[in-house]
Amino acid sequence: MSALRLSSRYAKSLTSLAKEKNVIDEIFADMKVLRDVLDKNRDFLLMLKSPIVHSDAKLTVVRKIFEGKIHDITFKFINIIIRKGREGYLKEIVDSFFERYNEMNNISPVRLVTPIELDDSQKERIKEFIKKDSSVGKIQLKTVVDPSIIGGYIIQYEDKLIDSSVSSRLKTIRRNIEDSSYKVKF
Repeated sequence: MSALRLSSRYAKSLTSLAKEKNVIDEIFADMKVLRDVLDKNRDFLLMLKSPIVHSDAKLTVVRKIFEGKIHDITFKFINIIIRKGREGYLKEIVDSFFERYNEMNNISPVRLVTPIELDDSQKERIKEFIKKDSSVGKIQLKTVVDPSIIGGYIIQYEDKLIDSSVSSRLKTIRRNIEDSSYKVKF
């Protein structure tokens, strides 16, 4: 089974159970914590993916980290994933959960890359621009500061990418200059 199908099925199960028990927001908060742990602790992720580390040892580590700190449903869900030998896909399952949660709540994640930090009014103008351009619901804006783009911005949402960065324009100019069809012949 592909990682995408597997992660989607597990995320769907967790989402359905959380909705049924009316604890979807608590599970969402737990998933944010879990994603944070997976993103910031490479050793933890590698331990989960390791075929050498026995599942009992993985369960012990998970118990020490999460027991009593996350909702019981989330804790049992992680235990099931480990017992089924699917812990190597935990990051993908968490990502799939967020996709499902966003769909349920009509939330559109938007990634904004700028060379400097933007103030709140600038971020609001970007949100208004995106709302005019598409039929997105609530916008969940994630900003990234990347000085290498020199100026302008890069916006990514839905299946769109708007690259108005200076570095991108410079690359386009460079390609056009290097293209031999534009050379002047004497």
